[in-house]
Amino acid sequence: MKNIQNTSPIIFAIFTLLAISIIVLLPIDIMLIKMSVSDFHSEYIGLTFKMTLIFIISYRLIRNMKIESVSGLSSKFIWKFKYLNMVPVYLIVLGIVNIVSKDISQIQMVNLLLVLVACLAVGFAEEFLFRGVLQSVFLKKYLSHK
Repeated sequence: MKNIQNTSPIIFAIFTLLAISIIVLLPIDIMLIKMSVSDFHSEYIGLTFKMTLIFIISYRLIRNMKIESVSGLSSKFIWKFKYLNMVPVYLIVLGIVNIVSKDISQIQMVNLLLVLVACLAVGFAEEFLFRGVLQSVFLKKYLSHK
């Protein structure tokens, strides 16, 4: 891990993005379709698997490189603006209000849960990769500690 920390953050970012590109291009959905899974299910199961893999790799990089405090995973910095937790609540209420008047009886609960899990996986993977790993590597290298 010392070699990774001593390299240029730009080279590290390029190699990280290449590795993520390889993961994203994995033909998981095609394999699921061959196993008689519907197109919809195979797309979202594949997306969830890929994003979970990216999340796990990002989390392990953060831990191995010891950049928890820079990436925001340390309890060193206390969350001061707790009212910002209301933003997701507001968005959920807004979504519920938007679909109250719609006929959702045709939607299967499995499909709804699959889309929800896939969306959450994408969000966590993106945040851990870009804000947790890449941004932290650049900050650690170029931030002045004066």
